[in-house]
Amino acid sequence: MSEEDLDPGERLREELDELHERLAALSGRVADLERDRDTLYAQAETQADLMRRAEVRIRRARLALRKMAEAAAPSPQGESPAADPS
Repeated sequence: MSEEDLDPGERLREELDELHERLAALSGRVADLERDRDTLYAQAETQADLMRRAEVRIRRARLALRKMAEAAAPSPQGESPAADPS
C-alpha cells in the first residue's frame, strides 16, 4: 500500500510511531551520556583527592628537607653541627 492510499489518520499514526521510536533511541543515548558523565565526574573527584594527598606529601617532604638542610648547615661560628661538643 502506497502512502497515497493511506488515509490521513493512518499516515499520522505511522509518523507518530516513527517519532516515538526516534525519541526512544534518543532517550537511550541521553541515558548513556548521563552515565558516562557521572563516571567522568567520579573519576575527576578521585583524581582531585589523589592530587590533594600528593600535595600534602610534597609539603611534608619539603619541610623535612628544609629541616635536614638547616641541621646540616654550619653554625654561625663556622663549625658544622656534628662537631659541636654540646
